Amino acid sequence: MPPPVGRVNALSDLKVHTIQGADLNATGRFTPPRCYPGTRRVLRGIVTDHLNRIRRPVSWRLLWLYGPAYSGKSSVVGTIAKEWDDESRLAAAIFFSRAHKRNNSALIILTLVYHLAERCPEYSVLVIQELHEDPHLLQQDLVTQFKRLIEAPFHKLTETDSPLIQQSLLVILDGLDECEPAEQVHDLIKAICTYPRFAGSQPPLLWIISSRPEPHVESTLAGFPPSMVLRQEVAGPDDAELLSFLRSGFQQVRRAYPDLFSGWVDQENVWPPTSELEKIVNVAPGSFLFTSVLLRFVGDTNTDGAPPDRFARFLDALDRHLRGASLPERNWSHCLDFLYTFILGAIPTEVRQTAMRILGVCAYFPASSLSALPFARFLRISQVEWKGAINYLHSVLDTEQEVHFHEEAFGDFLRDPSRSRDLHVEALGMSEEVALLSLRWYNWLTRRACVARRSEAKALDPLDRNHAGVCCSLDDPLAEFSRGAGTTGDISKCIESIQVFVFDIVFDTCTDASRDQRTLTRLLDEINQLNWCRRGDSVLLRIMKVFSTKLDEKRPEDRGLAGRRIVVFLLLYLLLFLLFYSLLVLSQWQNPPRRQTETPSQLLGHEAGGV
Repeated sequence: MPPPVGRVNALSDLKVHTIQGADLNATGRFTPPRCYPGTRRVLRGIVTDHLNRIRRPVSWRLLWLYGPAYSGKSSVVGTIAKEWDDESRLAAAIFFSRAHKRNNSALIILTLVYHLAERCPEYSVLVIQELHEDPHLLQQDLVTQFKRLIEAPFHKLTETDSPLIQQSLLVILDGLDECEPAEQVHDLIKAICTYPRFAGSQPPLLWIISSRPEPHVESTLAGFPPSMVLRQEVAGPDDAELLSFLRSGFQQVRRAYPDLFSGWVDQENVWPPTSELEKIVNVAPGSFLFTSVLLRFVGDTNTDGAPPDRFARFLDALDRHLRGASLPERNWSHCLDFLYTFILGAIPTEVRQTAMRILGVCAYFPASSLSALPFARFLRISQVEWKGAINYLHSVLDTEQEVHFHEEAFGDFLRDPSRSRDLHVEALGMSEEVALLSLRWYNWLTRRACVARRSEAKALDPLDRNHAGVCCSLDDPLAEFSRGAGTTGDISKCIESIQVFVFDIVFDTCTDASRDQRTLTRLLDEINQLNWCRRGDSVLLRIMKVFSTKLDEKRPEDRGLAGRRIVVFLLLYLLLFLLFYSLLVLSQWQNPPRRQTETPSQLLGHEAGGV
């Protein structure tokens, strides 16, 4: 039975104030991770036991799963969330990410409320009523929202003995340490830990938080006794789990190359031999991340060479590398950095620059939603160049739908010069390139919109010479996309994707890039050279205001040419306004209005005298 229309509309209004794409069933690029079948059983058993113990008289409020980055916390809670969702006992599971801009602390409660209301009709009625009576709740502080939108409704449900609270529901907050500002994370943890347990009943909500042991999270939880906050460390997988994962992964590689392995009598023992798999486990223990990237690299069907050759080359290079490494560096993170370096080092020189440009955008703009075609067009990369570069990046880059890294760890590697070294993608250089491209695209898109308005104006009134005030013209707005872009529909979708991306980043990107004097000068040069549409100058003027502020922050001797360019640009705008105003005054002077005091006979006399 479908939900009432009023409830659907209210939830739609609430959804605007939530963190988008962070829940368990999110569509698009984000897929919550899962544990590999048969792994992390001991840890998941411990967590499940804690959750089931709630039926006995225990006093804990929150279970904290903590561990270092890439230890598998998200996979563990993702698997538990799926299990509880299958049993209809999951209230909400939110997966935060700083890199993908899913980390606004102010929206945590409203996001939880929205997903709770989606799953629990009885709860949604109470919440919708509360928001209807006080719409300002959407702007209230986190603690107030928690008390009125979570604590109070569940208290009412407990008093009425609602079937909803006959068994506890699970709330999972993964990556809470990445949320900002940290003060609101502190407030949220305190609200959860002081959440009242109603007499004679089990708690309606069970809470799991997973995070790195960051100081602001750890210090807040330290204020509550162990009986109230349960702590469980998430360590990496053991050797047996890693070995099982590798064997299964290489089995899939062999299946992807049936012609290559069809004549092998016993594939399990021929390639790769158990000794080589054990070697991988020994040099890189404790993480599925390194082995996952290695399996994608070896099994990549787009790269030259057969999997056994690629695997042998990597093992030889790793052996030589480890001989020169100190013993403390022999761990999975060190091997992962070497693997990333090995993958990028295999890119041919003629396509390496293009490949690094693609990776740079993904590293510093991971929240973009561009698929392959608009991604390439934004960077002004031809299809041939795109395919030539992408063929060497499939082990680290997912291009099936939206272009993004398989794991955020690769972005961390590229952004950290101490790890990537010569392969480091510099933030300032990437910001400058994307800012320049964004300005050019913003100009093109606003002028294209102006041309579209002109066409509409002509269709409505062919005799209107002003055409609704449009000012731009383009010889062929689709010429950039007409070569190999597909149908007209594909071209339109491509342009729409680029427009959403550009309009979202152009201001912030130009602001960030303008911190450098040389980059600021280049951006000003670009603005002066572009033929701007006067209808698109609102964002432009905001950018110029920021540039003026940046120049004011610099020493007078450093302002130089950039300051003069801003003055010239603003003077040109002033002159343009004066020109339009002068033309208006001139047209009125040439055709002055008749004075109302003159009689018809006087008017005739004027005309006779003129003759």
